[in-house]
Amino acid sequence: MTMREVEDQLKDTRLYIGQFSQAVSMDIHRLNVILFSYLKEVGAAEEVTCPSCKQEILIPLIDGLDRETHCPSCNAPLDEGQQSLDDYTEEE
Repeated sequence: MTMREVEDQLKDTRLYIGQFSQAVSMDIHRLNVILFSYLKEVGAAEEVTCPSCKQEILIPLIDGLDRETHCPSCNAPLDEGQQSLDDYTEEE
């Protein structure tokens, strides 16, 4: 096998892997949309808007899962500007 043939096969392999990963990514995105639509429909998801980047985020409300505290897009806290229980106890 010549060096040119190896390079061509490597190029074809890269192209195939790129197409495959794009197809898998699209399938995962579709399943994610279906799952969160269903969770929202049954009341098991909360829609929150990030105060920093204004991205709308669906947070699953499922027992055993920790509640999302930071925006997955910009990593800003989602509860920024909201008072916590500590704020109320400090006022007393």
